[in-house]
Amino acid sequence: MSTRRLSEYIVTHLLVPALLLAGILLADLYLVPQTTITPACCVICMTVLALYMRPLALGCWGGICLAAIIVMLCKDHSRDLQNLDYNTFKWVMGTKALSFAVVVGNLVLLSWHRQALRLGYQEKILMLSKIAAPVIIFDSLGIITYMNDQASKLLKISPTNGIGRSYFEFFRRPKGKGFKFGKYASLFQLSRPKTEEIEISTDHQYPPQSYKAITLTSDSVTGRQIVTIITGT
Repeated sequence: MSTRRLSEYIVTHLLVPALLLAGILLADLYLVPQTTITPACCVICMTVLALYMRPLALGCWGGICLAAIIVMLCKDHSRDLQNLDYNTFKWVMGTKALSFAVVVGNLVLLSWHRQALRLGYQEKILMLSKIAAPVIIFDSLGIITYMNDQASKLLKISPTNGIGRSYFEFFRRPKGKGFKFGKYASLFQLSRPKTEEIEISTDHQYPPQSYKAITLTSDSVTGRQIVTIITGT
């Protein structure tokens, strides 16, 4: 792991969660001492962390938050012990702790699923980068998210400048002008690769040149994406 990635990991997986938890506990102790906000705030905090954190790290922070919740609940309910018997107190504490544990478990599963999608998508990108044919990937908004060197040569644009531009600036189907929305939406329902003919226009070239292409879908963290592999003229 490079020094930059290590520093990013320390900040995102250690420093940020620690600061969030410290802020929650300080607010609970000094801003609203009459009630306990730690459980609700920890649920919100864990939900935010689940958007990017790895499952193991998320589970560890979930355990730390659970311990903090138990401590704060004991402090908050200690004054009620004279009105509650010990068994009732244990039931109340156990119910709240178990509820948070279930939430954390679901978030860890969500984080694991996102990581599996991310790793699978990276493996597909690595595989596609080795194909000796132009490859372009775009999302549901028609924004190009990846192109290999062969595609950049075909489109006469560098990959850096191509990513983020509209797929429809360069590609269209020969039948009809541009893209029909129904045709475009149907691409995201493909269950198997589809061979079709597309037209490519670069630098406002007219008439556009026709190519044969294979279209298939690929799931990523941000949603389903379309992979276009140009196989020839």
